Amino acid sequence: MPGVGNNMQDHISAPVGPFILDKPITLIPPRDIKLESISEYLTTGTGILSVPLTPATGFLMSSFAMADEKQAGFPDSQLNLFNVGMYPGAAESLENTLNIPKESLNKLFDSTSFQDSFMILVMLSRPKSRGNLTLVDSNPKSYPLIYANYFTDENGDDMKVIVESMQVFLEEDFTKNYLLISIERSFQVLSALFGFQVQK
Repeated sequence: MPGVGNNMQDHISAPVGPFILDKPITLIPPRDIKLESISEYLTTGTGILSVPLTPATGFLMSSFAMADEKQAGFPDSQLNLFNVGMYPGAAESLENTLNIPKESLNKLFDSTSFQDSFMILVMLSRPKSRGNLTLVDSNPKSYPLIYANYFTDENGDDMKVIVESMQVFLEEDFTKNYLLISIERSFQVLSALFGFQVQK
């Protein structure tokens, strides 16, 4: 039928982090998933396994949304706290979860040590880019052809909103007031990886 499979939208996301913590408060699977923690969760519903992988979320309204009368008052990005630390093999384990190639994740994660940390996944709430999908044949077991067309909106607003949301999170006042943790080392890691200076 005409139009079927068009106008596909997807919530594009991008990671910010990892942010290094000095307390064992995030999930590190090889360290935390063991007989004792499984038993605690099954018997009392408490412990590290009772905490979801994304225990907190928040919504932001970008300057682009505020400048658009049709969008004013409606957030256009979402910040998701991803509560998993670093450990050997983390990039391989998270490749499918985050849909990010392990080669890229290896640039962010120290895969040689165990380190409590978290990431923020910045996600577009109302993307403007549109994709489409089509059927290969009439076989219901055949995979469809999916063209996501990320970041193809005419004015590039999707990319601008993602970048602005990242910048808001990295502002020192935001991290101090809302996270109340020390992430100084994380700023140093980000600066070394990507060659930029975080203004503090």
